[in-house]
Amino acid sequence: MVVFKPITDFPGYKIGDDGTAWSCLKIGHRGGIGSIWRKLTPLRDRKGYLMIAPRRNGKNHTIKIHRVVLQEFVGPCPKGMECRHKNGKPEDNRLVNLVWSSPKRNAKDKKRHGTYFAGEQCYTAKITWSDVKKIRELYKSGVHSQKQLGEKFGLTQTPISLILRNKTWVDKNYIPVKRSKKDIYNR
Repeated sequence: MVVFKPITDFPGYKIGDDGTAWSCLKIGHRGGIGSIWRKLTPLRDRKGYLMIAPRRNGKNHTIKIHRVVLQEFVGPCPKGMECRHKNGKPEDNRLVNLVWSSPKRNAKDKKRHGTYFAGEQCYTAKITWSDVKKIRELYKSGVHSQKQLGEKFGLTQTPISLILRNKTWVDKNYIPVKRSKKDIYNR
């Protein structure tokens, strides 16, 4: 049996512990709260999370269903925590699948579920693994500075530094190259 709770700050809306959202707002120019509940069809954001757009004071507000379920059934999000889908499926907003958790634990789950995108899988990636290997080889040879490598590959010095220190584009077999300032400035 599904348990429902009213959505705080949104009169005329309720959320089920099965992740369904409902409204009893009257449709039409007069609006108001009615007595007939209808199931809302959620929207999907670019990451696959489901959301609804309840109205309050004549304005739509976009809210993610997983957060609403936890807020109404468990309580407010503790500081430094976020919503975690235990099974890794962003469309599964049942209370039994949700928990407040640390970003670190959430990231571990994403890796375990295969939903963590890094390197070339990430839609914001500007380089490939072959570029990363080339950057590391060129830097190791001592021919290019980090700034020069950034210009060559269309990046700034900061991401080049992170790549060279194995902080991004992590390769378990890579040993970061340390060069002295003397090596860098005596060219």
